[in-house]
Amino acid sequence: MKKVLLVVTLLISAFTFAQEKEQAFEDSNQIINPGNLIDFKVFPNPTQGALTVDFGELTEGATFHISDVLGKLIYSRKITSYDLQKNSFKLDMSSFHDGVYMVLMKTKTASKTIRVVKS
Repeated sequence: MKKVLLVVTLLISAFTFAQEKEQAFEDSNQIINPGNLIDFKVFPNPTQGALTVDFGELTEGATFHISDVLGKLIYSRKITSYDLQKNSFKLDMSSFHDGVYMVLMKTKTASKTIRVVKS
């Protein structure tokens, strides 16, 4: 009886953890209070090397992150006033492995994630 109760408890815990993890993933892919991040773009997509990051009407204080599909942070950069004057920057992804990457632009009040394919 104790073994059955233990197995049931473990299954319920695993199910609850899976649901929480799925909800956290869904929340991280939503645009929260999009504000000026609506114009944030990356191109070309898919890319073989250089990726252009266009800020649109982004304000200073944003951060830019690239993660692989497992969530491992590959690249991170704070957006400076110099970047904003140019309104974009180029990122050389030629050293990145082929695959799918999540590009996240985040400000104090908003975040937006774009999926990028490197081939």
